[in-house]
Amino acid sequence: MVTPTMESIKTFELLGWLETCVKDIIEDRPSEAALFVQHLIVNLKNEELVIDAPRIEQIKENLMKQNTRISGNLLTTLFSIFTKKNTSPNVRDNILKLAPVVWDVSPDNKKYDIGFKLDHFGLHLDDETLSLGNRFLEKCNGVNYKSEGTRSRELNSLLDRLIEVHHSRDNFHYEVPITRQIKKYIVEESDILPSFEDKLIKTILICRIGNGNWYCDGVSPGAKPIYDEIIKLFNSKQINTLIKYMSEPEIRTQFSSEKCVFQAKKLLEIINLDLQEARTREAIEFILENIENYKTKIFTTKELKDCLKFLHN
Repeated sequence: MVTPTMESIKTFELLGWLETCVKDIIEDRPSEAALFVQHLIVNLKNEELVIDAPRIEQIKENLMKQNTRISGNLLTTLFSIFTKKNTSPNVRDNILKLAPVVWDVSPDNKKYDIGFKLDHFGLHLDDETLSLGNRFLEKCNGVNYKSEGTRSRELNSLLDRLIEVHHSRDNFHYEVPITRQIKKYIVEESDILPSFEDKLIKTILICRIGNGNWYCDGVSPGAKPIYDEIIKLFNSKQINTLIKYMSEPEIRTQFSSEKCVFQAKKLLEIINLDLQEARTREAIEFILENIENYKTKIFTTKELKDCLKFLHN
């Protein structure tokens, strides 16, 4: 195309030239990345398609080379297709195979967008689509990207269930699936929201100290490592809260049991003292050294009272 000069240009020629420019832009060849995504989406809707592990790895390698905008838009499209009510089971199965890979290489803003879409489904009482959306997020290990309000409501409910089964028969068995679900919401320290912070700390503390039973030293063997993972995410303020909860009668009375004393020490030993305030370190060290002797009276000692007096939480 020849670019006109100011001398030769006329009104209708200008309009024609602009039309040609627009047409050239529209008909311009899409980028290789755009074509890749376009073909991927088209082929994904093929009912006969079966995606195997090598193919998924190949797709992942390709996406890792692209701008995150490409993977982010692909993630949004996959979610949209998956949650449509007329999408076939086979297509959904293929999407679930691919979704975690796309999720891992997508930007956070697209992940949060999907979380907010679940709120939209819930607000409109669209339970079928909401269920599909939750299934998609579960597969991607992305429930911590739900909106704060939704996370708060769902986690509060899970914590209620956890403390209920902890005080019931066969608690060692039933604590595990609930604890696993809770951990999905809490991947990083920032996932612990003020709206459920105290309840989380107290519930995890009670379950981690255990019930004093001889079996497995009183703590669910399947849930214990998950409790420890969550405790390791607590910041210094939350550790202070944990120690103060230990001093409350509901938990303090448990220290009449040797098993609970043992578990309390194990719990405190996983805390990184280098990241704590000086008073907090002093309090933890005192408890570790003296709880076997003082047991339920550990928090009545002057030394520990003086430490707790100045803890910030």
